[in-house]
Amino acid sequence: MKRKFKNTLLLFLCTLSVIIPSFGVQAEPKAIEIEEFDISSGIKTRASEGSAYLETDHFTIYFPGDISWDYESVDNNTLIIYYTPAKDAGFGGRVVTIKAYDWADNSYEDIPEYSIAGLDSEKKYVAIFPTDLQYDPSDSTQEAEYGRMLKVAKRMDCEDEKLTMDNPFDVIG
Repeated sequence: MKRKFKNTLLLFLCTLSVIIPSFGVQAEPKAIEIEEFDISSGIKTRASEGSAYLETDHFTIYFPGDISWDYESVDNNTLIIYYTPAKDAGFGGRVVTIKAYDWADNSYEDIPEYSIAGLDSEKKYVAIFPTDLQYDPSDSTQEAEYGRMLKVAKRMDCEDEKLTMDNPFDVIG
């Protein structure tokens, strides 16, 4: 019975698609545009009062302004921040990875070292920290500068009351 009803309905819909245009009515299908999230949308950097800022349409992060760093957008949900001298020297230089997760997605809990940097109505922004050495250990300048950047990055934690007051990660909106 269900199958006969489905076939009859399908035949009726097909007939309508032929009849309606013959009356001069044109029904054109419209594409519904769904805006896809992009963590790096609107990305830019700026310097102000001894700090350097990375801004996107979703958040702002600040780091010490006297240290050379850069970023890379990996995909629509992932942004990596590097300490440039260590990266250029072949030591990785990864300071922190910011990854946006949907509210229902808790897969980040399997990551060895992370914190929730910030929250908005649609996403959880998770700060993921490296677990291996990311700078040249024989270079005291790299050790000191990378250490300062990592110290700032590890304050990205909206769930720790002490760190929340000085969180370098600020959600926009």
